[in-house]
Amino acid sequence: ASSAASDVYKRQREIQALSPKQTHRLYGYYYLGLSMQDIANKEGVSVGSVSECIKSALTALRERCNLFNF
Repeated sequence: ASSAASDVYKRQREIQALSPKQTHRLYGYYYLGLSMQDIANKEGVSVGSVSECIKSALTALRERCNLFNF
């Protein structure tokens, strides 16, 4: 159980290490179910900008702690 708790703590730390923009966009996309178009419209940016931001956040998380490996 200690190892599982330490894994959760590490993952939380790595998510918190993302930029506020990356965290906000990941939350909107994965937890709120917003489309990239919805996020782009709300922020007044291109869909490509949102897509690249989410992609780079996922890459960082994959490299740091094996999150979102699919």
